[in-house]
Amino acid sequence: MDRRPAFVVCINNADYPASLELHKTCRVVPDKDAEADGDIRIVDES
Repeated sequence: MDRRPAFVVCINNADYPASLELHKTCRVVPDKDAEADGDIRIVDES
């Protein structure tokens, strides 16, 4: 199992402009349910 932290940068917030800030870097949290849907879970300030 890969335990290195993963990060993503928001490059498109068209569907969630109130929730996602463009160009913001967020840490990815492992979530098998989200992955099964083709999504990722992130840590943000909200």
